[in-house]
Amino acid sequence: MKNIDRQLAGWKAKFNGKNWERDFEVACAVASIACVRIPNGCRSIGRNRLVRVRSPFDYVLGYGARIACVDLKSFVAGKSLSHSQIDPGQLSHLLALSRDGIAGYIVYYKSTGDVVFYDAERLAGIKPRASLGIADGSSLGTVSDLDLHALFLRSNKSKSDP
Repeated sequence: MKNIDRQLAGWKAKFNGKNWERDFEVACAVASIACVRIPNGCRSIGRNRLVRVRSPFDYVLGYGARIACVDLKSFVAGKSLSHSQIDPGQLSHLLALSRDGIAGYIVYYKSTGDVVFYDAERLAGIKPRASLGIADGSSLGTVSDLDLHALFLRSNKSKSDP
């Protein structure tokens, strides 16, 4: 019975994630923000054996002369992003990209409807057994009223100031 419950939970999470990605892509199109999904890849090991290789992030966004590399997360319950939910390999890629641009997680909290951006530096600062709440990130609005331009405007002020 536990296996079936785990499978159902996995299917529900995947379904919710796919819906969030679809809504995000629509919001990008409405806001005239270029949005390119980065697909997962694979590599060959031995003869006739392929192993899945995860991409370092989900999307590359472009607006004006700026780009952002973001990974999307969605949570049905809860109002925080814990340290254990951050992939260390993914974070290292996002940190490298954030030195010269915008990189981080865009998190959708389904229980409240909030969409929040956490930049890579902020994610790297989380200690084990700690978490980031909704107020710790940059609000992008709600799913029904998503303001993705705020992602580029917020970062423009912090990156260009000496």
